[in-house]
This record gives sequence, structure tokens and C-alpha cells, in this order.
Amino acid sequence: MSLGAVRLRRQEALTRRIGVLGGSVLHEAALRTGVGGEEVMRAQPERLREVGRSRHVPVRVLPIGRCNGVALAGPIVVLETPDRDMSAYAEGPEVSVLHASPDKVSVLNQRPAVIRTHALSIEESAGYIRRVAEEV
Repeated sequence: MSLGAVRLRRQEALTRRIGVLGGSVLHEAALRTGVGGEEVMRAQPERLREVGRSRHVPVRVLPIGRCNGVALAGPIVVLETPDRDMSAYAEGPEVSVLHASPDKVSVLNQRPAVIRTHALSIEESAGYIRRVAEEV
């Protein structure tokens, strides 16, 4: 399954399943880098605001200049099963890995926690995304 298909399945799971919690911290560069053309860049902020209005999928923005070393290492998805087993999926420039070792998951789980402390609040992020949409 392609990475794009995996991301779409994750997006569907977050919108249709009750009890599934998620959250996202987006680096400001993801909002400002022109990918997909003008139409996509105009639609992206509205979609993010729509998703962010969901109580179980908060969207936060990490401004440029905050927490760069940790934030630029690549995305991490931390998963917890109903039985409390945890795993972490980490993406890098040339490799993507699913970790199940409790020690490795613990280390990887700390990175999003550090990033969240530097990100804007949910409310500040919504306003920031709105302002970016107005600039496009």
C-alpha cells in the first residue's frame, strides 16, 4: 500500500470512528510551501480548520524558528491499542519504520511531546491558519 493510501486510511479512521483520538502539529513551512498549485494552497487551510474543529483531532501550528532540530527530523505517529500496547511509526527521508520496542517507542513518544510544548495553542493555531488562508 502506498504512503498516500495509508495516510488516507488514517484520515478516514479519525473522522468515522468514535473513540479514536488524534492530533497534529504542523510546521509553519507546511502551510506556506507551495505544493499542488494555487487551488490546493487555497483549499488546504480551510480543510485544516475543518479538521481542527473536531474535538478529537486538534490541529496545532509550530511556527518557524521554534524547536527546529526536533521538529525537522520527520513525522512520527504514536499508536496505542485498546490493550495499551504502544508502537511508533517514524518517517525519514529514505526510510519509514514501525517500532514496537517499549524503549524505542518511549524515546520516539518524547519528540512529539517536546514539539507540542513549542507549538501554538489550538485556538492560536486556528487563528494562524485563518491568517495564512487570507494571505494566499
